[in-house]
Amino acid sequence: PIAFLLLVFSRDLLITTGIIILKVKKIYIIYRPTYLSKLTTFFQILTVFSAMIATQRFHPPWNLPYDKIRIYILGTTTLLTVVTGIQYVKIGLGLGHAKTENHRQ
Repeated sequence: PIAFLLLVFSRDLLITTGIIILKVKKIYIIYRPTYLSKLTTFFQILTVFSAMIATQRFHPPWNLPYDKIRIYILGTTTLLTVVTGIQYVKIGLGLGHAKTENHRQ
């Protein structure tokens, strides 16, 4: 869905913009993805894979509810994308706040 695509790109744009702002303010950054972010990346790849599978016309020998599985994957990916976006905003704000506090002392 287009809304999901916009969500993923918005999150990445937000992270990139935050990094640029921190760099402009000369705030030192150690780039370390969180474990939740790594899980999000896994689910984003799984979402793309499941969408690609959905376009194929093959019938595996087992009977699984593929439509339901794809919906759960998409829902999980959406939730993780939102949560990690918030997580990175909090990390970025914490770095900016720490730098501001250090300059006041």
